Amino acid sequence: MTYREVLHNVSFDEIVPLISRFDNGKENLASYKMLYDYLCHLHPEEQADKDKATTIHMLPSNEKRPEILLFDEYPNMTVWQDSLTRDLLLEPDIKGTLAEIAAHCLWAASFYGFTEYQVEAGYHKSTGHYSQELYRFLKIYNHHIPTIKEMLTIRAFHDKIKREIKDHRSFHPRKMDKGWEPSYLRKRNWRYWKRKEIKKEYTSNIYLKGSFIENLLVHGQNLIEPPTMKELSVLFKSSHCQIERWQTYTYNAAKRYGYFRDLIEKYNLLPTISLPNSFICISTSEKFPLVIEELELVTLIVGKRTGSNLFCIKTDNTLGEELRIDAAFYTV
Repeated sequence: MTYREVLHNVSFDEIVPLISRFDNGKENLASYKMLYDYLCHLHPEEQADKDKATTIHMLPSNEKRPEILLFDEYPNMTVWQDSLTRDLLLEPDIKGTLAEIAAHCLWAASFYGFTEYQVEAGYHKSTGHYSQELYRFLKIYNHHIPTIKEMLTIRAFHDKIKREIKDHRSFHPRKMDKGWEPSYLRKRNWRYWKRKEIKKEYTSNIYLKGSFIENLLVHGQNLIEPPTMKELSVLFKSSHCQIERWQTYTYNAAKRYGYFRDLIEKYNLLPTISLPNSFICISTSEKFPLVIEELELVTLIVGKRTGSNLFCIKTDNTLGEELRIDAAFYTV
């Protein structure tokens, strides 16, 4: 049975109880739901992994965890389309159900992210593309982006660097065996690592926020006036910021509203987001525009947030019948 056939032979509700075995499984139910629906509707590349097979083994349970399934070679989950035709072969001692196998496949697929957007961002981070984008954003939003020195005055940013330093020291204690490394080298390497860590965190911070702002102001066509650059620039200096992208995978415009309500009410889309301020952008295609009922989603997302909550509506013809919500939640 192929990876695609496994997904098509179980419903997501059968998988839900099993996802809680994974780290943060309950908190990410909505993300797993979107990934499941995306993969079920994705057309596989016929020649990609067709002649390859993955053998599944059982790792016995112990006092700390239940039994789990292991793959001898995980399908190429960073290119999901290439892996759907790969055969999954079960070892004779495997007694797991299709739902268990499907749950582990989804977990493997989410290693780099739950959406194409997250996977692409992770790829850019690993290849150094973040640095290239940083210089581009510094050029475009020069007067709105704080310097590294200014960022270090932001409590949350400074505390994150301190945590990284503490973790680093736990693996690299100051007192080493004599002769292992001269003290002057330790100090020099330590300063180098600290500067590198600050630059990495700064680059990641500006890239994610700059990408969100660029999407609101540049990509697609705004149907109502979007927030101004002055209003959006608060993200660069925010203490905490959580950027999300959610999309329906119904392939039917009439079902978009119900799909998002299920994500919110049934699959816990919002409980982990407690930041009081937000920017929300709803995008649909020109052929399947936003309907009045779907505007209620903004009210559901904002909920009881007491801060500044601004939203805009855009057209993006790449969406077809789907609806996408880009949101940034933050504290000043």
